[in-house]
Amino acid sequence: MAIAQKASAAGYTFAYESQWQYNKSLGRVEHKATQTYTQSCDNYQDSRVNYGPCSDTTNQSDRYVTLVGGKLYVMRRLPNTGAGSGYRMESPTDFWNQSDLDQSMVILLLRSVLGHPTTITMDARYMKPRANTGPSMVNMNPDANGFVRTQNKKNLPNGQPDWELDHVMTVTGFISSSNLQKKVPGAPIADDFGYFIVKNCWGDAGYVYLPWTWVKTFTGQASTGILPQ
Repeated sequence: MAIAQKASAAGYTFAYESQWQYNKSLGRVEHKATQTYTQSCDNYQDSRVNYGPCSDTTNQSDRYVTLVGGKLYVMRRLPNTGAGSGYRMESPTDFWNQSDLDQSMVILLLRSVLGHPTTITMDARYMKPRANTGPSMVNMNPDANGFVRTQNKKNLPNGQPDWELDHVMTVTGFISSSNLQKKVPGAPIADDFGYFIVKNCWGDAGYVYLPWTWVKTFTGQASTGILPQ
């Protein structure tokens, strides 16, 4: 939320992916078997704008360390893409209500099906390729096709929920389990209504698919404010 507020105050424009200069996504080669990229930096040099470092990952720009809530986090600075169009941030609004999760989920669903992106903050330690494996920073990934399995929230030794907000992603859509089976026969069926389609920096070419119950259980913030420039 703080980063979104800063971007809004600065009038920062998040370039459309086709305009990314710090990672030439249209020129790179995607290897789906290994979920990796090559040739991202071909013809990368630009004499007019300093776009910063380039690599074959989806994470670009300089790293820095910051203190948030008493914990040290490695972050990345917003790159200067030099783009004149893309997405801009209005002053964000957090509509997530922990005391009324059903209402929060309905708002998130409506925004998703109407094509309004929503940034959510959640506990990514529960993003696992197998169900009920518990939170950890190890193998914090979906399965090979980007699907996350439903997890149960665990408790700490003191009885408090083992839950923290440690990762931000953007919800871009929703697909019901029935429609998913029509489009991708054999895809794992969510144990509830379906999957939210979420833009991430790893997964199925940068997307992960989060079950309804997973989002309801592990999300703690949902922010509006992303608009086309």
